[in-house]
Amino acid sequence: MLEITGNIFERDSWSQQPQTKQLALCITTNGIIKTNGDAVMRAGMAKAFTLVHPQLPKILGQKLTESGNQVHYLLSMGNVHILSFPTKHHWRDRSSLTLITNSARTLAELANLKPDCTFVLT
Repeated sequence: MLEITGNIFERDSWSQQPQTKQLALCITTNGIIKTNGDAVMRAGMAKAFTLVHPQLPKILGQKLTESGNQVHYLLSMGNVHILSFPTKHHWRDRSSLTLITNSARTLAELANLKPDCTFVLT
């Protein structure tokens, strides 16, 4: 595990560089879907990612509707992949330790399947 500081969107600014070319950037999210079908992504890193990738709320909203509030693959740009990492059921609730544990277990399983990928929790 690496602790990295810097701008998540500028890999050259990171205090340490991952040893793999593939990156999975994991965004903390909640499970709420707005009436238009978009996921609520209005705070923290979720909001920061939507400013760079405005299609994310629509993509996550579809995934939440289809499969519920769990880790989801959202988007790829070359060697960089964006995944959801649910920590809350509702945006106004406190984070759920059970949900975080489930999300972490899923990421661990994915990391075992993809040893050539560094998973970054934002």
